[in-house]
Amino acid sequence: MGEAVRCATTHSILMCATMAKRRIFIPIRTLPIFLAAVSLSCDRSKEPILFGLAGPVSQQRGRSMQLGAELAVSEINQAGGLLGQRVELVVHDDSGRDDTAARVARSLYDDDRVVAVIGHLSSNTTAAAAPIYNGGSKPIVSVSPSASAPGIGKLGSYTFRIAADDMLHGTRLAERAHDLIGNQPAGIIFRDDPTGRSVAASFRSTFERLGGKVVAEDPYSESLPTLEPYLARMQKRGGVRALILARIGGGVLNVIAALDTVGTHPVLFGTDELLGPLFADSIENFFISTAYLPSHPRRPNRAFVGSYTRVYGKSMPTESAAAAYDIVKLLAHAIEAAGTNRTDIRDFLSRVGTRIRPFEGVTGRIAFNSEGDAFGKNVTIGIVRDGQLTTVPVP
Repeated sequence: MGEAVRCATTHSILMCATMAKRRIFIPIRTLPIFLAAVSLSCDRSKEPILFGLAGPVSQQRGRSMQLGAELAVSEINQAGGLLGQRVELVVHDDSGRDDTAARVARSLYDDDRVVAVIGHLSSNTTAAAAPIYNGGSKPIVSVSPSASAPGIGKLGSYTFRIAADDMLHGTRLAERAHDLIGNQPAGIIFRDDPTGRSVAASFRSTFERLGGKVVAEDPYSESLPTLEPYLARMQKRGGVRALILARIGGGVLNVIAALDTVGTHPVLFGTDELLGPLFADSIENFFISTAYLPSHPRRPNRAFVGSYTRVYGKSMPTESAAAAYDIVKLLAHAIEAAGTNRTDIRDFLSRVGTRIRPFEGVTGRIAFNSEGDAFGKNVTIGIVRDGQLTTVPVP
Protein backbone atom coordinates (compact mmCIF):
# COMPACT_ATOMS: atom_id res chain seq x y z
CA MET A 1 0.00 0.00 0.00
CA GLY A 2 2.83 2.41 0.93
CA GLU A 3 4.53 2.03 -2.46
CA ALA A 4 1.29 2.85 -4.25
CA VAL A 5 0.89 6.30 -2.71
CA ARG A 6 0.69 8.88 -5.54
CA CYS A 7 3.25 11.71 -5.30
CA ALA A 8 2.12 15.16 -6.42
CA THR A 9 5.42 17.06 -6.46
CA THR A 10 9.04 16.45 -7.34
CA HIS A 11 9.89 16.42 -3.66
CA SER A 12 7.29 13.79 -2.85
CA ILE A 13 8.22 11.71 -5.94
CA LEU A 14 11.76 11.53 -4.65
CA MET A 15 10.44 10.61 -1.22
CA CYS A 16 8.32 7.81 -2.65
CA ALA A 17 11.18 6.52 -4.82
CA THR A 18 13.43 6.36 -1.81
CA MET A 19 10.77 4.54 0.19
CA ALA A 20 10.21 2.03 -2.58
CA LYS A 21 13.94 1.38 -2.93
CA ARG A 22 14.21 0.75 0.76
CA ARG A 23 10.91 -1.21 0.79
CA ILE A 24 9.40 1.03 3.44
CA PHE A 25 5.65 0.49 3.84
CA ILE A 26 3.22 2.96 5.37
CA PRO A 27 0.55 1.37 7.57
CA ILE A 28 -2.94 2.44 6.59
CA ARG A 29 -3.60 3.96 10.00
CA THR A 30 -0.61 6.33 9.60
CA LEU A 31 -1.25 7.17 5.96
CA PRO A 32 -3.09 10.47 6.76
CA ILE A 33 -0.08 11.67 8.75
CA PHE A 34 2.24 10.78 5.88
CA LEU A 35 0.06 12.57 3.34
CA ALA A 36 -0.10 15.65 5.58
CA ALA A 37 3.70 15.71 5.73
CA VAL A 38 3.93 15.47 1.94
CA SER A 39 1.36 18.24 1.60
CA LEU A 40 3.34 20.46 3.97
CA SER A 41 6.48 19.94 1.91
CA CYS A 42 4.51 20.91 -1.19
CA ASP A 43 3.18 24.04 0.50
CA ARG A 44 6.67 25.09 1.56
CA SER A 45 7.85 24.89 -2.03
CA LYS A 46 5.17 27.46 -2.88
CA GLU A 47 5.89 29.86 -0.03
CA PRO A 48 6.53 33.39 -1.28
CA ILE A 49 10.01 34.83 -1.72
CA LEU A 50 10.31 37.67 0.77
CA PHE A 51 12.18 40.94 0.28
CA GLY A 52 12.59 43.25 3.25
CA LEU A 53 11.91 46.92 2.69
CA ALA A 54 13.30 49.32 5.29
CA GLY A 55 12.88 53.06 5.21
CA PRO A 56 10.91 56.01 6.61
CA VAL A 57 7.67 54.77 5.07
CA SER A 58 5.58 57.02 7.34
CA GLN A 59 7.24 59.99 5.59
CA GLN A 60 6.69 61.04 1.99
CA ARG A 61 10.17 60.07 0.78
CA GLY A 62 9.83 56.62 2.31
CA ARG A 63 6.30 56.19 1.06
CA SER A 64 7.52 56.88 -2.48
CA MET A 65 10.19 54.25 -1.99
CA GLN A 66 7.54 51.75 -0.92
CA LEU A 67 5.29 52.54 -3.89
CA GLY A 68 8.13 51.99 -6.36
CA ALA A 69 9.01 48.65 -4.77
CA GLU A 70 5.37 47.54 -4.70
CA LEU A 71 4.96 48.35 -8.39
CA ALA A 72 7.98 46.20 -9.27
CA VAL A 73 6.72 43.32 -7.12
CA SER A 74 3.30 43.53 -8.75
CA GLU A 75 4.82 43.35 -12.23
CA ILE A 76 6.98 40.37 -11.27
CA ASN A 77 4.01 38.48 -9.84
CA GLN A 78 1.82 39.26 -12.83
CA ALA A 79 4.54 37.72 -15.01
CA GLY A 80 4.55 34.49 -12.99
CA GLY A 81 6.73 35.36 -9.99
CA LEU A 82 10.27 34.16 -9.35
CA LEU A 83 11.18 30.49 -9.71
CA GLY A 84 7.44 29.79 -9.78
CA GLN A 85 6.86 31.57 -6.45
CA ARG A 86 5.22 34.86 -5.57
CA VAL A 87 7.30 37.77 -4.31
CA GLU A 88 6.17 39.69 -1.24
CA LEU A 89 7.54 42.66 0.70
CA VAL A 90 8.11 42.71 4.44
CA VAL A 91 7.89 46.45 5.15
CA HIS A 92 9.44 48.08 8.22
CA ASP A 93 9.39 51.78 9.09
CA ASP A 94 12.79 52.96 10.35
CA SER A 95 11.54 56.56 10.77
CA GLY A 96 14.86 57.79 9.39
CA ARG A 97 16.41 57.19 12.84
CA ASP A 98 19.63 55.31 13.46
CA ASP A 99 18.39 53.43 16.53
CA THR A 100 15.17 52.38 14.83
CA ALA A 101 17.08 51.33 11.71
CA ALA A 102 19.24 49.01 13.81
CA ARG A 103 16.15 47.38 15.38
CA VAL A 104 14.53 46.97 11.96
CA ALA A 105 17.72 45.45 10.58
CA ARG A 106 17.81 42.91 13.40
CA SER A 107 14.22 41.89 12.72
CA LEU A 108 14.85 41.39 9.00
CA TYR A 109 18.16 39.63 9.59
CA ASP A 110 16.59 37.15 12.00
CA ASP A 111 13.72 36.30 9.63
CA ASP A 112 15.17 33.42 7.62
CA ARG A 113 12.43 33.81 5.02
CA VAL A 114 13.77 37.24 3.98
CA VAL A 115 16.38 36.80 1.25
CA ALA A 116 17.45 40.44 0.69
CA VAL A 117 16.63 43.97 1.83
CA ILE A 118 15.72 47.09 -0.12
CA GLY A 119 17.01 49.92 2.04
CA HIS A 120 17.77 51.80 4.03
CA LEU A 121 16.96 55.08 2.33
CA SER A 122 19.50 57.52 3.79
CA SER A 123 23.20 57.29 4.56
CA ASN A 124 22.89 57.46 8.33
CA THR A 125 20.33 54.66 8.60
CA THR A 126 22.22 52.55 6.08
CA ALA A 127 25.36 52.91 8.19
CA ALA A 128 23.48 52.09 11.40
CA ALA A 129 22.02 48.90 9.91
CA ALA A 130 25.12 47.68 8.06
CA PRO A 131 26.90 45.97 11.00
CA ILE A 132 23.84 43.80 11.54
CA TYR A 133 23.31 42.85 7.91
CA ASN A 134 27.02 42.05 7.49
CA GLY A 135 27.47 40.17 10.77
CA GLY A 136 26.88 36.76 12.21
CA SER A 137 26.52 33.44 10.42
CA LYS A 138 23.78 34.41 7.96
CA PRO A 139 24.55 37.88 6.53
CA ILE A 140 21.99 39.38 4.17
CA VAL A 141 22.29 41.77 1.25
CA SER A 142 20.94 45.28 1.66
CA VAL A 143 20.79 47.64 -1.33
CA SER A 144 20.17 51.30 -0.60
CA PRO A 145 18.20 53.38 -3.10
CA SER A 146 19.77 56.71 -2.21
CA ALA A 147 22.47 56.51 0.49
CA SER A 148 25.05 58.88 -0.94
CA ALA A 149 27.68 59.54 1.75
CA PRO A 150 31.22 58.63 0.68
CA GLY A 151 32.37 55.33 2.13
CA ILE A 152 29.03 53.49 2.17
CA GLY A 153 30.64 50.63 0.25
CA LYS A 154 33.22 50.18 2.99
CA LEU A 155 30.52 49.19 5.51
CA GLY A 156 30.61 45.53 4.51
CA SER A 157 30.52 43.18 1.55
CA TYR A 158 26.74 42.69 1.88
CA THR A 159 26.00 46.44 1.70
CA PHE A 160 25.35 47.93 -1.74
CA ARG A 161 23.96 51.19 -3.07
CA ILE A 162 22.85 52.32 -6.51
CA ALA A 163 23.17 56.10 -6.03
CA ALA A 164 26.15 58.28 -6.85
CA ASP A 165 27.92 59.75 -3.84
CA ASP A 166 27.55 63.27 -2.52
CA MET A 167 30.81 64.51 -3.99
CA LEU A 168 29.32 64.22 -7.46
CA HIS A 169 26.24 66.23 -6.42
CA GLY A 170 28.50 69.07 -5.29
CA THR A 171 30.51 68.91 -8.49
CA ARG A 172 27.48 69.08 -10.79
CA LEU A 173 25.91 71.91 -8.77
CA ALA A 174 29.15 73.89 -9.03
CA GLU A 175 29.33 73.38 -12.77
CA ARG A 176 25.75 74.56 -13.23
CA ALA A 177 26.24 77.54 -10.91
CA HIS A 178 29.34 78.61 -12.82
CA ASP A 179 27.45 78.29 -16.11
CA LEU A 180 24.83 80.71 -14.75
CA ILE A 181 26.80 83.26 -12.72
CA GLY A 182 30.36 82.87 -13.97
CA ASN A 183 32.98 84.07 -11.50
CA GLN A 184 30.57 86.01 -9.29
CA PRO A 185 30.57 85.07 -5.58
CA ALA A 186 28.65 82.14 -4.14
CA GLY A 187 27.67 81.15 -0.61
CA ILE A 188 27.01 77.75 0.97
CA ILE A 189 24.78 76.69 3.86
CA PHE A 190 25.30 73.03 4.70
CA ARG A 191 24.12 70.46 7.20
CA ASP A 192 27.04 69.80 9.52
CA ASP A 193 27.23 66.06 8.98
CA PRO A 194 29.31 63.88 6.62
CA THR A 195 26.89 64.20 3.69
CA GLY A 196 26.40 67.95 4.02
CA ARG A 197 30.12 68.56 4.42
CA SER A 198 30.89 66.38 1.39
CA VAL A 199 28.53 68.32 -0.88
CA ALA A 200 29.88 71.65 0.40
CA ALA A 201 33.51 70.62 -0.04
CA SER A 202 33.08 69.29 -3.57
CA PHE A 203 31.05 72.37 -4.58
CA ARG A 204 33.71 74.73 -3.26
CA SER A 205 36.64 72.91 -4.87
CA THR A 206 34.94 72.64 -8.26
CA PHE A 207 33.55 76.19 -8.28
CA GLU A 208 36.90 77.70 -7.36
CA ARG A 209 38.74 75.50 -9.86
CA LEU A 210 36.45 76.95 -12.54
CA GLY A 211 37.39 80.49 -11.46
CA GLY A 212 34.58 81.36 -9.04
CA LYS A 213 34.87 82.17 -5.34
CA VAL A 214 32.94 80.97 -2.31
CA VAL A 215 32.76 83.95 0.08
CA ALA A 216 30.69 82.34 2.87
CA GLU A 217 30.25 78.78 4.11
CA ASP A 218 28.08 78.24 7.18
CA PRO A 219 26.70 75.13 8.95
CA TYR A 220 22.96 74.74 9.35
CA SER A 221 21.28 73.45 12.48
CA GLU A 222 17.59 72.91 13.08
CA SER A 223 18.08 74.50 16.50
CA LEU A 224 18.91 77.88 14.96
CA PRO A 225 16.02 80.31 15.53
CA THR A 226 16.80 82.14 12.27
CA LEU A 227 19.34 82.19 9.47
CA GLU A 228 19.20 85.95 9.11
CA PRO A 229 22.67 86.51 10.72
CA TYR A 230 24.29 84.22 8.14
CA LEU A 231 22.61 85.97 5.24
CA ALA A 232 23.19 89.45 6.63
CA ARG A 233 26.90 88.66 6.93
CA MET A 234 26.94 87.53 3.30
CA GLN A 235 25.36 90.85 2.35
CA LYS A 236 28.03 92.79 4.25
CA ARG A 237 30.68 90.91 2.30
CA GLY A 238 29.21 92.17 -0.93
CA GLY A 239 26.44 89.61 -1.33
CA VAL A 240 26.33 86.33 -3.20
CA ARG A 241 24.94 85.68 -6.64
CA ALA A 242 24.29 81.99 -5.92
CA LEU A 243 23.39 80.24 -2.67
CA ILE A 244 23.86 76.49 -2.32
CA LEU A 245 21.87 74.57 0.30
CA ALA A 246 23.63 71.29 0.94
CA ARG A 247 21.55 68.53 2.53
CA ILE A 248 19.53 70.79 4.83
CA GLY A 249 16.15 69.14 4.16
CA GLY A 250 13.15 71.04 5.48
CA GLY A 251 15.47 73.86 6.54
CA VAL A 252 15.10 75.21 3.04
CA LEU A 253 11.88 76.92 4.10
CA ASN A 254 13.72 78.76 6.90
CA VAL A 255 16.36 79.91 4.43
CA ILE A 256 13.77 81.26 1.99
CA ALA A 257 11.95 83.11 4.76
CA ALA A 258 15.23 84.67 5.93
CA LEU A 259 16.15 85.70 2.38
CA ASP A 260 12.89 87.63 2.11
CA THR A 261 13.58 89.36 5.43
CA VAL A 262 17.15 90.31 4.53
CA GLY A 263 16.05 91.39 1.06
CA THR A 264 18.45 89.36 -1.05
CA HIS A 265 17.49 86.93 -3.79
CA PRO A 266 20.40 84.88 -5.17
CA VAL A 267 19.96 81.98 -7.56
CA LEU A 268 19.19 78.96 -5.37
CA PHE A 269 20.72 75.50 -5.70
CA GLY A 270 20.24 72.39 -3.62
CA THR A 271 20.19 68.64 -3.34
CA ASP A 272 17.25 66.36 -4.03
CA GLU A 273 16.02 65.90 -0.46
CA LEU A 274 14.69 69.47 -0.73
CA LEU A 275 12.04 68.42 -3.24
CA GLY A 276 9.40 67.43 -0.69
CA PRO A 277 9.38 70.82 1.09
CA LEU A 278 9.67 72.72 -2.18
CA PHE A 279 6.73 70.92 -3.77
CA ALA A 280 4.64 71.18 -0.61
CA ASP A 281 5.09 74.95 -0.48
CA SER A 282 4.96 75.50 -4.26
CA ILE A 283 8.43 77.08 -4.38
CA GLU A 284 9.66 77.58 -7.95
CA ASN A 285 12.88 78.13 -9.91
CA PHE A 286 15.12 76.12 -7.63
CA PHE A 287 18.00 74.20 -9.25
CA ILE A 288 18.28 70.67 -7.83
CA SER A 289 20.89 67.94 -8.30
CA THR A 290 19.31 64.53 -8.54
CA ALA A 291 20.18 61.00 -9.54
CA TYR A 292 16.82 60.61 -11.29
CA LEU A 293 14.46 62.71 -13.38
CA PRO A 294 11.07 61.30 -14.44
CA SER A 295 11.37 63.32 -17.66
CA HIS A 296 14.46 61.40 -18.77
CA PRO A 297 13.79 59.95 -22.23
CA ARG A 298 15.47 56.55 -21.77
CA ARG A 299 13.08 53.76 -22.78
CA PRO A 300 12.94 51.84 -19.45
CA ASN A 301 12.15 55.09 -17.66
CA ARG A 302 9.32 56.02 -20.02
CA ALA A 303 7.70 52.62 -19.44
CA PHE A 304 8.16 52.93 -15.67
CA VAL A 305 6.68 56.44 -15.49
CA GLY A 306 3.72 55.30 -17.58
CA SER A 307 3.05 52.36 -15.26
CA TYR A 308 3.59 54.41 -12.11
CA THR A 309 1.19 57.18 -13.10
CA ARG A 310 -1.36 54.66 -14.34
CA VAL A 311 -1.35 52.82 -11.01
CA TYR A 312 -0.89 55.71 -8.60
CA GLY A 313 -2.43 58.67 -10.40
CA LYS A 314 -0.91 61.76 -11.92
CA SER A 315 1.85 62.20 -9.33
CA MET A 316 5.26 61.66 -10.93
CA PRO A 317 7.69 59.19 -9.35
CA THR A 318 10.55 60.45 -7.21
CA GLU A 319 14.12 59.21 -7.16
CA SER A 320 13.38 56.96 -4.17
CA ALA A 321 10.45 55.36 -6.04
CA ALA A 322 12.47 54.76 -9.20
CA ALA A 323 15.50 53.47 -7.31
CA ALA A 324 13.46 51.06 -5.17
CA TYR A 325 11.76 49.79 -8.35
CA ASP A 326 15.19 49.18 -9.86
CA ILE A 327 16.45 47.35 -6.79
CA VAL A 328 13.51 44.94 -6.75
CA LYS A 329 14.04 44.17 -10.44
CA LEU A 330 17.79 43.78 -9.88
CA LEU A 331 17.24 41.36 -6.98
CA ALA A 332 14.77 39.41 -9.11
CA HIS A 333 17.42 39.18 -11.82
CA ALA A 334 19.91 37.88 -9.26
CA ILE A 335 17.50 35.28 -7.91
CA GLU A 336 16.56 34.00 -11.36
CA ALA A 337 20.26 33.43 -12.01
CA ALA A 338 21.57 32.38 -8.60
CA GLY A 339 18.62 31.29 -6.44
CA THR A 340 17.44 32.55 -3.06
CA ASN A 341 20.45 31.73 -0.88
CA ARG A 342 21.57 34.97 0.80
CA THR A 343 25.26 34.42 0.04
CA ASP A 344 24.59 33.46 -3.58
CA ILE A 345 22.59 36.67 -4.08
CA ARG A 346 25.47 38.69 -2.66
CA ASP A 347 28.01 36.90 -4.87
CA PHE A 348 25.91 37.59 -7.96
CA LEU A 349 25.50 41.30 -7.18
CA SER A 350 29.22 41.70 -6.51
CA ARG A 351 29.90 40.68 -10.12
CA VAL A 352 27.33 43.00 -11.75
CA GLY A 353 29.27 45.40 -13.92
CA THR A 354 32.44 43.31 -14.04
CA ARG A 355 31.98 39.62 -14.79
CA ILE A 356 28.23 40.11 -15.29
CA ARG A 357 26.91 42.79 -17.61
CA PRO A 358 25.52 45.95 -15.94
CA PHE A 359 21.82 46.04 -15.13
CA GLU A 360 19.84 48.52 -17.20
CA GLY A 361 17.36 50.19 -14.87
CA VAL A 362 15.01 53.13 -15.02
CA THR A 363 17.57 55.20 -13.07
CA GLY A 364 20.27 54.27 -15.58
CA ARG A 365 22.94 51.63 -15.74
CA ILE A 366 23.70 49.85 -12.46
CA ALA A 367 27.14 48.38 -11.85
CA PHE A 368 29.09 47.81 -8.65
CA ASN A 369 32.75 48.17 -7.83
CA SER A 370 34.61 45.86 -5.49
CA GLU A 371 33.15 47.67 -2.44
CA GLY A 372 29.51 47.52 -3.53
CA ASP A 373 29.42 51.17 -4.57
CA ALA A 374 27.69 52.17 -7.78
CA PHE A 375 30.12 53.26 -10.46
CA GLY A 376 29.39 55.01 -13.72
CA LYS A 377 26.32 56.66 -12.17
CA ASN A 378 25.79 60.36 -12.82
CA VAL A 379 23.58 63.07 -11.39
CA THR A 380 21.76 65.69 -13.38
CA ILE A 381 20.43 69.16 -12.66
CA GLY A 382 16.73 69.89 -12.86
CA ILE A 383 14.66 72.95 -12.07
CA VAL A 384 11.48 73.07 -10.01
CA ARG A 385 8.62 74.49 -12.06
CA ASP A 386 4.88 74.00 -11.78
CA GLY A 387 5.34 71.44 -9.01
CA GLN A 388 7.64 69.25 -11.08
CA LEU A 389 11.37 68.76 -11.47
CA THR A 390 12.26 69.08 -15.14
CA THR A 391 15.54 68.67 -16.97
CA VAL A 392 17.71 71.73 -17.43
CA PRO A 393 19.06 71.92 -20.98
CA VAL A 394 22.83 71.59 -21.16
CA PRO A 395 24.34 74.95 -22.23
